[in-house]
Amino acid sequence: MKPALVLRLLGLLALSLLLISCQKEGVEGPTQTPDFKLPDLSGRQITLSGFKGRVVLLNFWATWCPPCKSEVPELVALQSKFQSAGLDIVGVSLDDAPVEHVRQFREVYRINYVILYAGGEKEKLMRRFGNIRGIPATFLIDREGRIVKQVTGYVPGSFWEKEIQTIL
Repeated sequence: MKPALVLRLLGLLALSLLLISCQKEGVEGPTQTPDFKLPDLSGRQITLSGFKGRVVLLNFWATWCPPCKSEVPELVALQSKFQSAGLDIVGVSLDDAPVEHVRQFREVYRINYVILYAGGEKEKLMRRFGNIRGIPATFLIDREGRIVKQVTGYVPGSFWEKEIQTIL
């Protein structure tokens, strides 16, 4: 191949990669949160839309997940600090274990926020929230029910504290 042709092809390849990397992912700005109904640990049916008017930190987690366990004390502290200002933390257990196991976990970790049990709805719910592929997966939802921030993986409470304060 001629050197001029190789340079031209390399230039086109570089331009293509640049254009691809500049594309925006997802929807610009907050997106409406999908609603769902799940039982809490006492069996009472709870809807996500029932929290409208409050800021929600929605956390998908499981009792067997080490990073999820690490987040729990920080979420407990955030709930204590910001509940009166309008924050509700909602944990959605993606455990395959019986609900009693999740209840025991709640007691051991002294969880002070709402825990819902996804059970057989787990796969459907994970798809509705953008095909969650890892946990913990956490969504910050504003008072109008829109997702304003989402993160997969462990995030320190200090990160969420700053994010929560911007929308309270």
